[in-house]
Amino acid sequence: MFVHSIKDFTFLFIIFIGLTAGILAINYQSEKTFVEKVMQEQAHEAVEQYFDSVNTLMISGAMEQREVLREKSLKRKNILEAKIMRTKAVKDLFGEGFKHESAENEMEEKALKGFSYEAISEKNGERSLTVMTPFKASSH
Repeated sequence: MFVHSIKDFTFLFIIFIGLTAGILAINYQSEKTFVEKVMQEQAHEAVEQYFDSVNTLMISGAMEQREVLREKSLKRKNILEAKIMRTKAVKDLFGEGFKHESAENEMEEKALKGFSYEAISEKNGERSLTVMTPFKASSH
């Protein structure tokens, strides 16, 4: 009788450990997905705010102050890069601008052609989200 109790207990213990591990794995994945979604929403909001601020500088004729805005954005804890890239047409009208206002890689070239880009990457154990949102220039 005692031997059956140990076998039964061992079997139940293994089932308990398996269920617990499964629940923890599902919970971890669910939390990770939730955090990534919140991070993406916050990044898109930051992009919109940054562009709105640059747009305000354009309308008010204060574009020479755009670097102050960029530096202020970069001081935010979770912002690693902030830039508005110039297309060829903008460069032809207003000049080259700052070095960071030109595309530096293939994804930035695609963004200049109107393609949105979003990716989570990992470097040195740190995860980061890259968001590129093209905005088409227009006049009113």
